[in-house]
Amino acid sequence: KSFGGEGERTVVRPTFSTLGSYSISDDAMAQLVRISLKQVEGVAQMRHFRANKEPYGATFEITISLYYGYPAQEIMRAAQAQVAADVSQYTSINVLQVDIRADRLIAPSPEPIAYEG
Repeated sequence: KSFGGEGERTVVRPTFSTLGSYSISDDAMAQLVRISLKQVEGVAQMRHFRANKEPYGATFEITISLYYGYPAQEIMRAAQAQVAADVSQYTSINVLQVDIRADRLIAPSPEPIAYEG
């Protein structure tokens, strides 16, 4: 009997701690987090970043500035989730904690005035 389709697939995430070691620079991790934060509407910029290596993963301390007029708590919750998901997906690092602090509000840029001449 013939079955259609490709069958069943399984994706296995390798356990790096038992197979050796790998490293990622702090600058590369900061760039990944910066790109991740750009996906969250209301985040203006990342102002501070610190990654801490722990025995079973990593923790992150991030300071951001927000655009004025957005709900701060919702933006920071979304930013936490986005960073945790992206770091885990793209690096296979176990994200233990993402601490996000907003220390500045930025007025959004006004729309340019169209010149009719």
